[in-house]
Amino acid sequence: MSGPDDELTLIEKRLFKLAPAKFRKIVAVLEDRRAEFGARGPVETLMSKMRPRLVRMRLARKLTLQRVFCRAFEELLTDAADPQGMGTRISRQSIDPCWRLFVDKADVRRLQKFAANLRACGEEDTRRIERLGRQLWAYGAEVLEAALRPARRGDVVPGLGDLSERAYRDLLFIGDYLQVADVMQELKRRLGPRPLKRATDEHIDAIVTALEAVNEVDRQHQHVIIDLLLVWLKQPSDIVAIVDRIAAAARAEIDEASLTLASESLVEDIETKLRSAAEFAAQHAHDRAGTVRQLRGCVSDLLGAHGAFQNRSSVTAMRRLEHIRGKVAGLVEGHILKDADQRILGVLPAAQAAADQVLSNVMPVVMLTEPLDAARVEAAEDQAIALRLCVKYAEELGLKAEFFDTIEALGRTIEDRARWAARRIQIAALDEAARAAVAGHFYIAVRMLELVCGSDRADNLRRQLLVAA
Repeated sequence: MSGPDDELTLIEKRLFKLAPAKFRKIVAVLEDRRAEFGARGPVETLMSKMRPRLVRMRLARKLTLQRVFCRAFEELLTDAADPQGMGTRISRQSIDPCWRLFVDKADVRRLQKFAANLRACGEEDTRRIERLGRQLWAYGAEVLEAALRPARRGDVVPGLGDLSERAYRDLLFIGDYLQVADVMQELKRRLGPRPLKRATDEHIDAIVTALEAVNEVDRQHQHVIIDLLLVWLKQPSDIVAIVDRIAAAARAEIDEASLTLASESLVEDIETKLRSAAEFAAQHAHDRAGTVRQLRGCVSDLLGAHGAFQNRSSVTAMRRLEHIRGKVAGLVEGHILKDADQRILGVLPAAQAAADQVLSNVMPVVMLTEPLDAARVEAAEDQAIALRLCVKYAEELGLKAEFFDTIEALGRTIEDRARWAARRIQIAALDEAARAAVAGHFYIAVRMLELVCGSDRADNLRRQLLVAA
């Protein structure tokens, strides 16, 4: 005999097979039958099962009190069951248990009034809905603070014990957020659409204003601003420069906890980029320039973090930055510096050492007249580009001497081989095709010199050899 769970699974499977139009109708019916603000019962269970398809179809959902409640922090919501990484994110799985706790602790008549006012709003009544939302958030902050205050003292609070550890942490954050929800709504309005590509002076002014407004409520809620910025910025690493500018502009200082949150969030972002670069290097061993491009953002953020936080960041964050620096240096040594000379010089035939002068003149010419291996040349160019891309970071990574020695040795060797190839062009026995092939090797050598040592040095060599020819 099948039980309720089996029947629910069967209904779920059938719902996912329905045509979109019929699925929409069923969603509309279920929305009408949902509890007004209790978020309980079989309808809620079924709706949760339908959520993947609802998200995929992007259906317009009926506005409920719970959804208005979540609008305050909707940008921080994530599907992850236990969000990790930068800043605080709220798991969607925590919404229902947190909402139920709020409903249990709230005054029923107040909630009924909120629900009645929401039903009276049309879809276009954005201002009325926004005003209702602000009232609901303020009341939510009041109810949750009253529930959490004894829990923070260590007292047992009915209902809190039923929450998972993740849901409880999210509840604490939601409680903090709702305390300053009005401030955050205004900040979001002034920041403009996500993602924010670059923080202008107007944006900094908006952040400073929000910071000072939050301080008037509770300085310990400053972390909410940092958390919001981390999801608003196109490049979360920009938080470094922004915090620097805020610290200079704000009348009220940023507390140490918020500074630590910003710095450690950035460190987590850099660590994520480093893992991505390491995975790329392992999977694309021949694309060394690509590896450097993967590393470039990581190194730039690393250097920026050191500069911005070295005098006021947490010891833990700075220790992690030093660890990252070592990892980046190791990746550069292993994938960019190691065997760089072999990969670059391998496409430039060298004079053969031989006792017989005739052989030493003939054999290299035979090699030079062979067609260029395009794949090998491309790989050598990629290696040379990778070297040049890394030079600007060499000193900061503690690799200045290694890069200097490698580039200087390569430059001298490439020049020697270019000169040798130029002399071979003048051999009278060569036909036009062979002479063109030898010239091709000469220009490849000049090209490699340009990539490794710069265009000025390559141009000088080219002019010298062409004049001599």
